[in-house]
Amino acid sequence: MDTARSGVSATGLVVPHAMVAIDWDGRNGSGRQASRGVNTAARIRYQVEPRDVPAEKAARRLHLTLSEFNAKLPALLDRGFPGPDPTTGMFDLEAIDLWRHARHAHLFALPTLTTTPRLRDSREVIDERIKKLAGG
Repeated sequence: MDTARSGVSATGLVVPHAMVAIDWDGRNGSGRQASRGVNTAARIRYQVEPRDVPAEKAARRLHLTLSEFNAKLPALLDRGFPGPDPTTGMFDLEAIDLWRHARHAHLFALPTLTTTPRLRDSREVIDERIKKLAGG
C-alpha cells in the first residue's frame, strides 16, 4: 500500500487515505496533520490576477506580437496610450483597457472628465440676446 496516499488510524494501522477520520482541527486520529494528497506548500490559496504586466502581455491585449507592439509603441504613446511604469517597466492592463474604451467613449457611456463647450455662431447668440431684451 502506498503510504503517501494513506493514513494511520487511531489504532496505528495503515489505512487508505479515504478511510482516515479527520478531526475538526484537520488532524487525523494519530494527532498528525492530515494529508489530503496535495502538498500544502504548493497549494495556491488566492489566485491573483496581475494588473501590471510585461510588454509581451500588453502586446497580446492589443492582439499584436511583441515586435509589432514595439514598432507601434511610439505612435500609441503619441495617442495617449498608457506608458510603462518608470520603475518596473510594466504596463497597467486596466489603464490599457480604459484607453481602448476611451477611443469609443460614446459606445461605453464613459463619463468625460472635461467637456468642451460647443462653439456657437455669433449671429445665433445676438439673436437670442435681442429676443430676451425684447421680452421674448
